Amino acid sequence: MFLVLVGSDWQQRPAFVSALVFGVVTVLAPFLVLQPGLGAGIAARRTPQPNIARLRSLTAHASFGIGLWVSGLGGMLAF
Repeated sequence: MFLVLVGSDWQQRPAFVSALVFGVVTVLAPFLVLQPGLGAGIAARRTPQPNIARLRSLTAHASFGIGLWVSGLGGMLAF
């Protein structure tokens, strides 16, 4: 999905910002689907410490975006 959105040229020149933004935007899935489905409410609002839960989710998804970028750099070396 990421390459469909940013284009296949990204594989030759991986951009950090686009990967990070994609990773952060994907946090909407757990905020709007997973957490409410588990009874935690939208964006973990029903948890004892919602801001901590939100920060952890955001950190995990930002790490995913950074991982996309790093894997893009690794793929660049393979060419």
